[in-house]
Amino acid sequence: MSRELIYPAPRQVQIFLSRGNTVCRTPAQEENVWKICDDSANATFCWQDHNGVSVLTMEAAAPMINTFVFNPVFCSPCAMKVHFDLENYDSHMALYQHKIWWMRPSFGAAAEKIPEQTQLLVLKRGDEYEVFLTYTDRQIRTDISGTENGIDLTISTSVTNHDRLSGLVMLWGKGQDPYALTERFAEAVQDYTGGKLLLRGQKAFPAIFEGEGWCSWDSMGRDVSEQLLIEKMEELREKGHEVSWVLIDDGWSETNQQTEMLTGFGADPVRFPGGLRQTVRILKEQYGVKYVGVWQAVKGYWHGIERGSAAHEEMAEHLMTYGNGELSYKPDAGSAFAFWSRWHGQLRADGIDFVKIDGQSSFQDMVAGYADCGETLEQMYEGMEASVFLHFGGNLINCMGMGPENIWKRTYSALSRTSDDYLPRDLASFPEHARQNAYSSILHGELYYGDWDMFWSSHPDALKSILLRMISGGPLYTSDGIGKSDAAVLAPAVGDHAEILRCTGIGRPTLDCLTAAGGGQGQSRRVLKMFNTSAYNSFNTAVFDLGKGDEPAQDSIDLKDIPGLTADAYFVYDWKKQTLGRVTKEKVYSFELGESAADIFSLVPDSGEAVTILGLTDKYIPMAGILEIWRGERECEITAKCAGTLSVIIHGRTEIVKGSEAVQEIVPAADAAESLIEIPIPKGGCSVKIRN
Repeated sequence: MSRELIYPAPRQVQIFLSRGNTVCRTPAQEENVWKICDDSANATFCWQDHNGVSVLTMEAAAPMINTFVFNPVFCSPCAMKVHFDLENYDSHMALYQHKIWWMRPSFGAAAEKIPEQTQLLVLKRGDEYEVFLTYTDRQIRTDISGTENGIDLTISTSVTNHDRLSGLVMLWGKGQDPYALTERFAEAVQDYTGGKLLLRGQKAFPAIFEGEGWCSWDSMGRDVSEQLLIEKMEELREKGHEVSWVLIDDGWSETNQQTEMLTGFGADPVRFPGGLRQTVRILKEQYGVKYVGVWQAVKGYWHGIERGSAAHEEMAEHLMTYGNGELSYKPDAGSAFAFWSRWHGQLRADGIDFVKIDGQSSFQDMVAGYADCGETLEQMYEGMEASVFLHFGGNLINCMGMGPENIWKRTYSALSRTSDDYLPRDLASFPEHARQNAYSSILHGELYYGDWDMFWSSHPDALKSILLRMISGGPLYTSDGIGKSDAAVLAPAVGDHAEILRCTGIGRPTLDCLTAAGGGQGQSRRVLKMFNTSAYNSFNTAVFDLGKGDEPAQDSIDLKDIPGLTADAYFVYDWKKQTLGRVTKEKVYSFELGESAADIFSLVPDSGEAVTILGLTDKYIPMAGILEIWRGERECEITAKCAGTLSVIIHGRTEIVKGSEAVQEIVPAADAAESLIEIPIPKGGCSVKIRN
């Protein structure tokens, strides 16, 4: 088989040079290399294999006319366009940057419908997927867009002074498991960076966010104050509703709200009269909050630092004015570290445990035209992450930073937002919010634990919102106003002391939803289904009705749509209906969604053992409530970590011993092939021994 059939072939290359010079050539192929080499320009594209996927790198040079005249350089932002033909396909999902901070999916069946600034493109042909992923290197950024018969790869640079460009531009692969391909893509990029880029699986989930949290933003906005925080904590205490951490969002710091600029490193003296230290002490000592964090903006505040302010005077040697007129720290690691460490050191002294740094993608917008965005973001994150690790042990929520320059240039951060803001006052916003999180996580989840944003527990979409966070494998935090928190809807999400009973992997769409959006978008289907892994080889599937219809939505769970399932059959527990079913390779599990328009199912292998453990089935993620399982020849011991309903499936006569209680003998009906047994577990958890 020829190399041309193995790799996507660059069919046409356009090179844009200064003074209006444009070169358009069909590159010549030599094995896995395509070249343009003449007096007008030089460009080489090389495909290389990496563990079952392929990596495309590029080198290009503008022509050298002579040393005494102005020689051409590559244009900015668009330096090159490379066209690739596509074979016919059934449907596609394109994850594209629709705002400078965020990405969203687009769906279709024609290449011309693929949006500009696409970062991840998935094509479906029968049971096979073809996947393209762009990369942002130090000098260049690449984006995909659709054409009538294929795709264009746009190679951009943020400054107009390069006569040479090089870097990794794209990754590509084919297979029946698209998520295995994206995993290999991330590994290939890590190898390309010499191991500097850490993958999600190499980062620990931040322990601070293992518990349920609360954030001030969607209820208090910029009016947040110590007094309002106290009123909210009083409500939670009266309800017996424990939260592990509190995030004081935008509005707490010293700023000029008219210019939206930072003026100092302390708290607003009117709304926090005793400073942050006093507020933190009250939250921790009087209300039992374990951790307190604060919000910050990547440039200091939304429009940087105010000239002549205390912050400006103190940090002047590390600041500069950018082309857009904003004053912020210089784009080098030393200046970034000096700025952040000055601020973070004070926050840590005040008792702050973590930070959320917002507006991150606006940094590359600010430096464009001044320096290479990829290289500059590497420097900025090196300084910022160093400060966060020094003062907060790395406990950071990255936010408004889904531009590829942000995604690929952080090194150590573990947690990052994956969608535009949750909009509780817009009752039609949930479908878009769900889609952004679900599909962005296909890429984002290889590098970060996803923060799928805060939500309101008292809301018509409360169950949808909480199940979305539960399937994410990320943090869980609300933002209800004073008097509004609903502990009941949150109880199945947590253990006895607000610890989240989380999934263990990446929340992603099932394969039948991958190139067909829920809610009638593009290649239409009404129900969005997502899956994730949980403890002890169990899986969870959350389902959401994103469409509109007079009748309840109906759909099914099919084992072939969930990568990673290895057993021939699984028990399926329906959390909402509290019923048990079964799915096999030959038979799907069908379901119907009622008025709540959301549900979650747990899948446990039917391995033929005498006892099948389903977990704490009153919890959204049942097996997350199990601390330990021990199995002997004809017995097992299950240790539950918190209160709940332990459900097991037994076959035949069984003895059960809970803690130090007496033996309970279970004798199933004579005609029962299997029986579902429910065992109440007390607060604090306990062990249960089962002999069969």
